[in-house]
Amino acid sequence: MDFSRVVEKTKEPYFTVKHKLLCVPREDYERVLKDFLDPYSEEGVQEFVSLYLESKGDPGIVGLVGVERQGEKVLIDAAVRYQHEND
Repeated sequence: MDFSRVVEKTKEPYFTVKHKLLCVPREDYERVLKDFLDPYSEEGVQEFVSLYLESKGDPGIVGLVGVERQGEKVLIDAAVRYQHEND
């Protein structure tokens, strides 16, 4: 493929992405998302991480997430974006 005609339109601000690895008691996780039809859907996991970040005063924006149930624990891998202004 010839990429010579591709024009990048990236503008400032830019984002830094950090991974947050969370280990949550399953009972707590499901209690927080009790109103979700499927608390283990991508939207459910993103909502949980968003609420967690908000509780910590963390300004990050939740992106892609992964979730794994391990017995009585829920493991979450969340990509969280942080906005930076033009330096």
